[in-house]
Amino acid sequence: MRQIKRKLDELLNVQAQSTSAITQREFKKRRENSPMHGNTDSMSTSSQTNEVTKELIKLIPRYDGSGGIQRFLEFVDNFEDFTSNADLPTLTELTLATAKLTGDAKMWWREHRNTTQIDDPRRIRNWDMLQKALMKTFVPVETADDVRSKLRTLRQKNTVAEYNAAFRRLSMQITMEFAEAKFAYLQGLSPKIRDLIRTKDDITDIRELQLACLRLDDVALE
Repeated sequence: MRQIKRKLDELLNVQAQSTSAITQREFKKRRENSPMHGNTDSMSTSSQTNEVTKELIKLIPRYDGSGGIQRFLEFVDNFEDFTSNADLPTLTELTLATAKLTGDAKMWWREHRNTTQIDDPRRIRNWDMLQKALMKTFVPVETADDVRSKLRTLRQKNTVAEYNAAFRRLSMQITMEFAEAKFAYLQGLSPKIRDLIRTKDDITDIRELQLACLRLDDVALE
């Protein structure tokens, strides 16, 4: 009798465990098939995407019209880095770009909107038109000949890092092939660094050349 009771208890226990497992699987299956479950995952992904977008937008610097070509290109490059991955509508791009304007640049944009009719061909309607107008208004662009003349007379006075920064501010205003940029850059280097870098003949890019000189300068300063 005890054996029968023990066997019955064992069978009941197995049945309870089996029922519990089936119930759990069924609950999981229903949850996965539920529209709300899919919506929850979608909402979570969307929220994460929005947070990432907000952080990337913060990396775009504000622009007030000062700082010359360097500050202007910093604003342009950071903005285009963001929009190249964001796939924004034209109007949204313009709205975001103008939201980053401050100071004199913001006042200029306000005046443009108030004095230029919507149907006027001169009305700024996209990012390309905005950056060209900003550059024309706030960045005194030198002629290519003026820039090349300054590059030929530019000389390293302190560190390579400072020389690189001065060279970059000028060279970014014009288009130069590597051979021309290399010649101008090497002419302005200190004789010591210039002699050392001339032993490297595998460099084919001006940025690579500048980094190599920077490393040589760091070693020399140690």
